[in-house]
Amino acid sequence: METNGSSNITVLTNQTEDFDIYCRRFMAGPLVWTVFSTLCGCVGLPASVGLLWVLVQRQRIGLTSDIYMVNLTPMELIYNIFRPLSVLNFSVLHDEVVKEISLFVEGFQLNGRPLLMACICVDCHMAVAHPITYLNMKNSRCRLAVCALVWATTLTLNLFGRERQHLHLAIRGLLRLLIVSVITYCDVAILLALRKPDPAGKTDIHPQKRRALQVIINSLVMTVVSYLPQVLVSIASTLVPLGQQAMWVSDMAVKLGSFLGFGSL
Repeated sequence: METNGSSNITVLTNQTEDFDIYCRRFMAGPLVWTVFSTLCGCVGLPASVGLLWVLVQRQRIGLTSDIYMVNLTPMELIYNIFRPLSVLNFSVLHDEVVKEISLFVEGFQLNGRPLLMACICVDCHMAVAHPITYLNMKNSRCRLAVCALVWATTLTLNLFGRERQHLHLAIRGLLRLLIVSVITYCDVAILLALRKPDPAGKTDIHPQKRRALQVIINSLVMTVVSYLPQVLVSIASTLVPLGQQAMWVSDMAVKLGSFLGFGSL
C-alpha cells in the first residue's frame, strides 16, 4: 500500500512539474507570443482609442449602423490596455492573480470579438442583399438586444470557461465553426451582389463598388486565416487527448489567430 501510495504521489508530482503554463522549457513559443502581443498592443491601443472617439461622435448625430462597432471597440480597448501587464507577468512576474485576470481579459478577444464580427457581416449582408428588409429593421432595439446577448455570452465564457476547460474548448470550437460559416456566407453573398450588373445592364464596376469589393475580399481572407485555424485546433483538442505542451501550443495558436484577425476590420 505504501509503495502504491508513494508511486501515485510521484506520478502526480511529475505531472505537476511537467506542466508549466509559462513554458520555460520551450522558449520559442513564449518569445513569438511576447513579440506579437507587444506589437498588437502598440498598434491596437491608439487605434482603438481613435476609433472609439470617431464612433462616439457618429452616435451623437443619431447613426445606428455603428452599434456593433461601438460594442466591439471597448472590448478591443480593454484587451489592449491590459496587454502590457499581461506580457510583463508572462515574461517576468509569473503572478497567479494577474494570470487569471489576463485569461479573463483575453476572453473579450477570443470570444466576444468573433461574435460581434459575425453580427457586423450579417448587418452588411442585409443592407446589400435585402435593402428593403434592412430599412424596415433599422430600429436600433434589435441590434442592442443582440449586443446584450453577445456581452452575456462573452462574460459567461470568460468567467466559467477555465473551470471546465474541455467543455469550454468544445463550445469555443462550435462557436468558431458557426462564426466562420456565417462570415464566409455573408462575405461571398455581398461579393456576388456587388459584382452584378446595374439595372441598365452595364458590367463596368464603379470605383466605390471596386473599393467595397476589395474590402470584402480582404475581410474574407482574414476571416479564413484568423478563425479557421482556431476551429481546427479547438475541434482537435476535444477529439484527441493532447499533452500539456500540445495544449499550450494549441492555446498559443488560438491567440495568434486572434492577433492576425485584428486587421480584418
